[in-house]
Amino acid sequence: MINRKLAGAFALTLMAGAVVVGTAAPAAATGSKTCPPVLHSNTGDITLAGQPDPTVTLLAKGVQVSTSDNNDQGATWWKSVAPVPPILVHRMSYWTNKVAHGVESPEAMPAYLLRLSLPGGKTATLVYEPYGNPNDNNSPIPPGLGEKTFDVDKGTFWTLDTAVKGMIEYTSNAHAGKSLKEIAKANPFAKVVAFGWRQEWSKGLIAQVDDVEFAAGKTCEKHVWRKPAGKPAAEFVDTCTGTDVTVKSPDDRKWKFWLLRSAKTVGGPATVDKGGSKTFTVPAGPGEIVVLAKPYQHGARWATVGKHRWAEPAGCDADITSESTCDALKVKIVVPAKSGPVKVVITPGLDGAATHEFEAASGSVHNFTYPANPKVTVKVEVAGTPTEEFTWARPDDCAQPTPTPGPTGSPEPGTGGGGDDDGGGELPLTGVQVAGIAGGGGSALALGIVLYFLARRRRTPSFTAGVDQ
Repeated sequence: MINRKLAGAFALTLMAGAVVVGTAAPAAATGSKTCPPVLHSNTGDITLAGQPDPTVTLLAKGVQVSTSDNNDQGATWWKSVAPVPPILVHRMSYWTNKVAHGVESPEAMPAYLLRLSLPGGKTATLVYEPYGNPNDNNSPIPPGLGEKTFDVDKGTFWTLDTAVKGMIEYTSNAHAGKSLKEIAKANPFAKVVAFGWRQEWSKGLIAQVDDVEFAAGKTCEKHVWRKPAGKPAAEFVDTCTGTDVTVKSPDDRKWKFWLLRSAKTVGGPATVDKGGSKTFTVPAGPGEIVVLAKPYQHGARWATVGKHRWAEPAGCDADITSESTCDALKVKIVVPAKSGPVKVVITPGLDGAATHEFEAASGSVHNFTYPANPKVTVKVEVAGTPTEEFTWARPDDCAQPTPTPGPTGSPEPGTGGGGDDDGGGELPLTGVQVAGIAGGGGSALALGIVLYFLARRRRTPSFTAGVDQ
């Protein structure tokens, strides 16, 4: 009894029979040597059928097909070869891993396929299925799970194509078939023109296929499916103060990362576990940031995975700094290039110095210098930026000022009321002489006070907004 699923499966194999995949040239099939593998890094050459299509996923080893629990679905892959008589086929094998049983057919597994060209322009599909070969010592005990490599050339095939002579009719109770040698003997003019695999039309079946091999005459082919190796990545986000560089390792392995700018290390080297990430902050500055990476394995080489130059984003605050020198307090205002004109208010905090207001253009730099005075605070207000206050502080390498000596109230030795041995000595000044000296001292004192106030007025700073000093 031929069921609906088998009929649908044959329709799928017939529809996919014209698909030709693989690019490697056939190699000579000699002895028992393994055929050179042809790598498939995508699933575009697999024909899908069903509503909706089954899910096909590339893995680290093989391709996995998952069918729905509620719908009949299937997947088929074919590879055309130079026509060759079946009698010359000496190696057929494939690897499969059964992950989950089918809902309706727990014994179902992926099948190995051969396409025959027959006289009269006819074609036929031969099907090898593990559960159809109970006497094959390579077959699992249904409905087993797990991985296994099947030597197809030791098994038997069945077909629904009546053009193939000598075949036993397929029934659900007697899944018997013929070996390829028996089929070749009964069909001497048949030629093998393609080989492949098919995922069984079984709801809920999840299985994987890999290492599909075929060798006959001068043809020797082996096909494997591999998920492309993951690549590291680098992402750059500019801030007002620098660049945040986030490096990421792919899911399949860990990588080492190294950040350079102008041939100097600005991050790493650091190892990032597979599937992980790490963020480095590189201060703002000129030069190109270069991110190097290499897989965490012996002999691996560094390769560039990203390059970037810092660019100031919009909306950054003005940069306000100060510097104390031995004789001055210097204030510097830098307005970001991408910030619009901003209002600046400077209050020097000095007697007689008025508050100064002006508009600073985008990208402008303004320098102001004030006399050294630890009692004076300069307040700077820039629109959109927190207010800053600066007070001069004497640097450690500056000399301390020399104190001005004052009167002690005690006479110096050898002066005043002392006398010599002969009883002589100068007499104290009295009368008109004392008055003259006192008058001269008073004039000098008045002149000193005037000069002090004039000097104090000259020390009040003057500046021009926006002009470097």
